[in-house]
Amino acid sequence: MKKFIFAAALVALLGTSLPAMAAPWSSALQAAVNSGNTGQINAIAAAHPDAQGEMALFLLQQVAALLATKPELAAKIFAATGPFVPQVPAGQSPSAADILIKIIQTAKDSGFQQKDCRGALTILGAALSMSSMPNIVVASPNLHAV
Repeated sequence: MKKFIFAAALVALLGTSLPAMAAPWSSALQAAVNSGNTGQINAIAAAHPDAQGEMALFLLQQVAALLATKPELAAKIFAATGPFVPQVPAGQSPSAADILIKIIQTAKDSGFQQKDCRGALTILGAALSMSSMPNIVVASPNLHAV
């Protein structure tokens, strides 16, 4: 019975503390993404230089999610993500490379290009630069072939 009470208390404690453990910049960065405010994205990244790699991965995930519904916003956020991609930690570089591949494949799709030609060009141009970053090259050496 004591073990059950201890386990229940531990689960309750973790359940209430996990939302508080979210990165302090995540809600502000999400708001900046939603509004397309790239200046705010840069300000948040400048205020948290030690988290820029995590932010880059977060932004890449946001872009991948936005491509289908808001391609223009996705392209704008993708271009703003470029300076932070070199900061992605080595352990997270394969995830970043996988997301980059998905984004590039979407931008290369003729339907996407017809829907948002400027966004596709923005994405493909920024992706070329990002795919040259050492941490991404190590994680996905053939990314340029995509």
